[in-house]
Amino acid sequence: RWVGTQRTLYREERISKERIRTLEDIGFCWNLQDAAWHRQYSSMNPQWLSIQRSEKRYAQQSGHHNTHLKASRQQLLEQTPGWTWDYLHEKNRWDQHFLQLQTFYHQHKHLKVKSPKSLATWVRDQRHHYRAFLQDQPSSM
Repeated sequence: RWVGTQRTLYREERISKERIRTLEDIGFCWNLQDAAWHRQYSSMNPQWLSIQRSEKRYAQQSGHHNTHLKASRQQLLEQTPGWTWDYLHEKNRWDQHFLQLQTFYHQHKHLKVKSPKSLATWVRDQRHHYRAFLQDQPSSM
């Protein structure tokens, strides 16, 4: 409760600069949504990255600019090496992983991929999305 009060005072600009500095010195987080977004950004989770592209597409198509994808977040993504807003880039990456998986299968005669790590992660994610799809849960399939 006390922590929530500090955040409210901060949002309302009713907290002293000294108290702000003291709390920030111990790693106090003023905005939990921003902290969560930056954690996801640091992880570079492919599914999360896809959601960021969807947010941008939604804002462009609807003219609704009040999304979770603030301009500062867009800028940070755009400064990330290899980043693109292009959905086709995502599709091409999926196709590349699929071709890698086909090659792996022809070489090893199974699909229990442990390396390379990027392919193993992709296979794990595909299985996760498939199970979600079978259970009528949100899925990219």
